Amino acid sequence: MSGTTASGPPASGTPASGSSSGRAPGTRGLHVENLRVAFDGVEAVRTVSFELAPGECVALVGESGSGKTVTARALLGLSGGTVTATRLALDDTDLTGLSERQWRGIRGPRIGLVQQDALVSLDPLRPIGREIDDALRLHTTLGAAERRERALEVLAEVGMPDPAVRRAQRSGELSGGLRQRALIAAALALGPDVVIADEPTTALDAEVQRVVIDRLARIRDEGTAVLAISHDLGAVRRLADRIVVMRAGEVVEQGPTAQILDSPAHPYTRALVAAVPAGKPRGSRLSVGGPTVQNSGRTGEKRAGSPAKRPNDQSSERVLEAYGLTRRFGTFTAVDDVSLTLRAGETLGLVGASGSGKTTTARLLLGLDSPDHGSVELLGAPWNPLPERERRPRRALLGAIYQDALSSFDPRMTVGRILVDALTNGKTTRIRAHAAQIDALLAEVGLPASVSSRLPATLSGGQRQRVAIARALAPRPRVLLCDEPVSSLDVTVQAQVLDLLDELQERHGLAYLFISHDLDVVRHVSDRVAVMSAGRIVEQGETEQVFSAPTHSYTRGLLAAASSAD
Repeated sequence: MSGTTASGPPASGTPASGSSSGRAPGTRGLHVENLRVAFDGVEAVRTVSFELAPGECVALVGESGSGKTVTARALLGLSGGTVTATRLALDDTDLTGLSERQWRGIRGPRIGLVQQDALVSLDPLRPIGREIDDALRLHTTLGAAERRERALEVLAEVGMPDPAVRRAQRSGELSGGLRQRALIAAALALGPDVVIADEPTTALDAEVQRVVIDRLARIRDEGTAVLAISHDLGAVRRLADRIVVMRAGEVVEQGPTAQILDSPAHPYTRALVAAVPAGKPRGSRLSVGGPTVQNSGRTGEKRAGSPAKRPNDQSSERVLEAYGLTRRFGTFTAVDDVSLTLRAGETLGLVGASGSGKTTTARLLLGLDSPDHGSVELLGAPWNPLPERERRPRRALLGAIYQDALSSFDPRMTVGRILVDALTNGKTTRIRAHAAQIDALLAEVGLPASVSSRLPATLSGGQRQRVAIARALAPRPRVLLCDEPVSSLDVTVQAQVLDLLDELQERHGLAYLFISHDLDVVRHVSDRVAVMSAGRIVEQGETEQVFSAPTHSYTRGLLAAASSAD
C-alpha cells in the first residue's frame, strides 16, 4: 500500500508541528521531571518524575484521584489545568510551551491515546472506519483508497474479526471488547512514538483482555513506548516493564514490575497488592480500614484477610428460577435454552466472553425483555413473561446494580432525591419527609449524611457505586442482579465494595446474581458459578469445583486466558 509499510505508520505529508529533525539518540523517549498540575491554585499532581523509553511500558497505578489520568492528560496538553515542569519532553521536543496548533501535531502522530470508555469515546453516529479515516485524512497525504486500506490493516492488527464488515458498523453495534479494539486501532493508525492506554482492559472478558494486552505488548516490542494506566495489577504484571505508584498526586514508589508487585516497599503499595482478590477465599476481607456497613452510625473498620461469617440460616428457598430461556434477534440467538436457580443468601457468578449472552440473560431475569421461549419465576410465582402491570407490585423484590453508576443516575438529581425516588417507587423526590431513611441508607453503605445534598458527578467512582448499592437496597429487595459492579473501580475501592456487598448479604439474606469478566473477583464472591458461551450455559457448579476441575473445554480455555492475562 502506498504511504505505509507492514510494520510502520503511514507517510505523513509534513512533520508534526513543533517537532524537530536530527534528534539526538540519547534524548529519545518521554521525559517527565517535577511535573505539577494545578486547578484554581490547588495542585492535583506534584513533583511527578519518570522516564519512558522506546520499546518500554511504564504503568501508572494508584487509587481513583491519585493523579494518574491528570498526569497522562498533561502529556497530551489536555489536563485543563496549569502545567509546570522542570522538564517535559518527547525526544527533544519541549512539551511545556506548545501552542494549541503545535499540540495538534503531537496528538495522534506522535502520542496516541486509548481511552477507557470506548462507548463514550467513539462517535455513536459514525462508523468506526470514519474514526480512523479522520486521523489519516488530517495528518497524512494518503488518498481515500489508501486510507481505507490502512484502516482495514490496523483493524486486523488489533484482532478485529471481519474488519471490512466491522469498519462500516457504529459503536453501538459492537460488543465492549470490539469497541475497545476499535479505539486501539484508531490510536495506532498514525504509528505514534508513544501510546497512552488509560484503563485499556477495564470491563473486558478474560479472552479479550488477553488480546488487548498482547497487542499492546506487541507494539511495545516493535519499539513504541507505552504508558499504561490501570487498576488491574494482573494486567500490569503482564504488560509493564516498570511501575510508578501514585497516591494523592505524588509518586510514592517506582521500580521494576516484579520488585513493586512482589516486594513492595511503601505501605500504600502493600495495601494495593493486598486488595487483589486472587487467592482470597469466599467471605474473607479484602480491604483495610475502609468504610463499611454501619450498625450504630459510626463507620466500621475491616480486618484484612479475616473470614466473614456466613449467614447461619442456609435457607434452600429458591428465590429466582429460569427455565429454558431463549431470546432471538432476527436470525441471531442471543440466549439459548438457559436454565438456572438462585437460592436465598447465595451468590451465583455468571461468566463468559463478551457476546456470550450474560447481559441479555440478566435483562430477561429482570423482566426488561421478554423471552421467545421459556419462563422466569420470582419467589415461586410467574415473573416473565408477564404483563408489566402484573409485575409492578412485586418489582421491588428484584433490584439491579450496574457497571456504570454515573450513567444510571439522572445527573440533575442530588443523591438524596435519587434515594427518595427509589424509596417511594417514583412517587416523589421530596427529601424532607424521608430524611431519616436517606441517612440510614447512606450509613448502611458507609457514606456520611452530607452526601445526600451532592450531585453524582461530584462523587468519586467508589462513592457513586455505594450510592448505586443504596438505591438498589431502598425498596428492600430479595434478589440483586449485579452486572459488572466493580469492573471500573480501582483495586482498593473494588475491595471495599466487594466487602460491603458481602456484609449486606449476611445482614439481609440477599441473593446475588453476579456478572463479571474478572474471574478472580467471581471466584472470591461466588458460592456457585455458571459459564456461558454462545448463548448457552455450558457448565455450572460449586465455585471451587468449576475453577479447580472444569469439565467443559470452553471453561478450560476461559481460565487459561485469564491465567495468561494475569
